[in-house]
Amino acid sequence: MYKLLKRCLNSTFLWPAIALVIAINLWLGIKAGGDNLLENPIARWGIVSLEVAGTTDRTKAILQSWAPKSPEGIQLRTIALRSLIYDCVFLVLYTATLAMACLIAATLIETRHPKLARMGFATLGRGLAHLQGVVAALDTVENIALWRILRVRASGFYVWPVLAKSCAIPKFGLIAAACTYILFVFVVRLGETKQRIHKNTVAAT
Repeated sequence: MYKLLKRCLNSTFLWPAIALVIAINLWLGIKAGGDNLLENPIARWGIVSLEVAGTTDRTKAILQSWAPKSPEGIQLRTIALRSLIYDCVFLVLYTATLAMACLIAATLIETRHPKLARMGFATLGRGLAHLQGVVAALDTVENIALWRILRVRASGFYVWPVLAKSCAIPKFGLIAAACTYILFVFVVRLGETKQRIHKNTVAAT
């Protein structure tokens, strides 16, 4: 696996492939967010506001704000339900993307930055990659809770808002940790590239 990743680092197709995967993730992320139609003064972050509502009263207020229809005449609650279907696909793709990005970053550290590798940064990257499986599991349970919230018409859904928030908070934390690690390695890589360009310029003169 790591030998394959090392070969990928030198592949001319790496960056176009990364750009394509990011574009697909962005499109699915927008669809999973309800095409931005769920955002309003009460649900400022759309479906995410429902994920982190945490209380029955807050959840009811968000659901009531989705009582109107969209400009296309579709019930906003229906759009929210549809967004969960997209999210089932999105969660598989984004966690796989983050896991692969962490593994590529860890391989980059291990092969080109031995000092950082000795400090444990390569191990950290592999650990964050494996934790994306936990992120996928948390997102799945969260989606089940959100589905129950959106489908239940009665007021007795006390457990589902708490369950959704209990999954959403650690999920976002692990995603933020992975993104921070990837950004750190990208900055290291960028600095390395600039340094190499500077050396080549000096040598040419």
